[in-house]
Amino acid sequence: MYVNLGIGVPVEASNHIPEGIDIELHAENGLLGAGPYPATVNEVDPDFNNAGKETITATKGASFFFSLGEL
Repeated sequence: MYVNLGIGVPVEASNHIPEGIDIELHAENGLLGAGPYPATVNEVDPDFNNAGKETITATKGASFFFSLGEL
């Protein structure tokens, strides 16, 4: 499954997906493969954020896309 995460409740979704469930989450910043909030400070990357501007992680195999609308 592929799910686009909007703002509000959807930004919390990545933190509640059980192990073994494969869902590709698309963040509003062009990240396909959005993961949960960083567990440690070492995992924080300011370029990975969701529609709520909260820091998230990228899952293994994530893809990144650019859009002229992001300029």
